[in-house]
Amino acid sequence: MRSIEFQAAVDAARKALDGIETSPGKVRVEAADIVRMISDGADDNALAALVERSSADALCWDALAHVCAIEMRNGKPLPAPIAEWAARALTGQGQKPPRPKGHNRSRAGDYLVRDLHIYDAVMALAASGIQPGKNETTDSINAYEAVAEALRLMGSSITSPSAVKTICQKFNRQTQGAGLTRLVTGHIARKVQSTGV
Repeated sequence: MRSIEFQAAVDAARKALDGIETSPGKVRVEAADIVRMISDGADDNALAALVERSSADALCWDALAHVCAIEMRNGKPLPAPIAEWAARALTGQGQKPPRPKGHNRSRAGDYLVRDLHIYDAVMALAASGIQPGKNETTDSINAYEAVAEALRLMGSSITSPSAVKTICQKFNRQTQGAGLTRLVTGHIARKVQSTGV
């Protein structure tokens, strides 16, 4: 069993988490529509109407924030109305509207793919010899900490090793209960090979 440095474990976790989506499905769908509008060359009036809608629609607000993050992370310029919205939102000049009742309630499966990526990353590190959790007798690195740090560096709201552990335990229970253990195990084996840990 080889030992690797914490930064190498974080880098391997980031590679395993590449493409992870941490937003709920409703926001991703709305964000995809906005990205499609932008790529189809929507004019400033249509985008301004979208920005105006976000002042009363919390889902639209979240989707605009999601699109801004993706586009900025990819180094792409934002269209003028969306860039102005982002500047106001970031400086506190824009006010996010309240969420309607039940808006924040997640539905079954909203985070399933996200959880699979997190579980994969932890299991890939564990397969390379890194303990999943903290070992009380040593100060060695562990997979939960490495994955949490990778998620933090990627801008996720999941930044604690205990949150990563909870997600992994919950995902493990769900897949065992649904009889998906073989499918997940095969997926993890492919992920271990691709991360090169």
